[in-house]
Amino acid sequence: MKKSLVTGGIAGGLLLIAALVIYFFFPGILTYIDVNVNDPHINEAAEEFQRVDVPESFRSFSSKGIKFSMPEGAEKNRSGSSVSKDEEISVIVMENDSY
Repeated sequence: MKKSLVTGGIAGGLLLIAALVIYFFFPGILTYIDVNVNDPHINEAAEEFQRVDVPESFRSFSSKGIKFSMPEGAEKNRSGSSVSKDEEISVIVMENDSY
């Protein structure tokens, strides 16, 4: 009986030491594995955007420091945070703390 308790204690101690080593030296490994299992495409990069010339008929707008161009007929809303045209095309500029 005593021999099995000692063997179990040693095995449990080794498991505890291994868990502590993983916890201290690789703290994000479990989160990394979880993210890769739930979203396997997380490390893929988007293709480079193609540059296109803006037609002369587009109007320039500026909202909260961001400049963009919209088709003729687009107008800013009253608050100035969004620009829309025929309720098909909308650009909404929002401020947040994630700079």
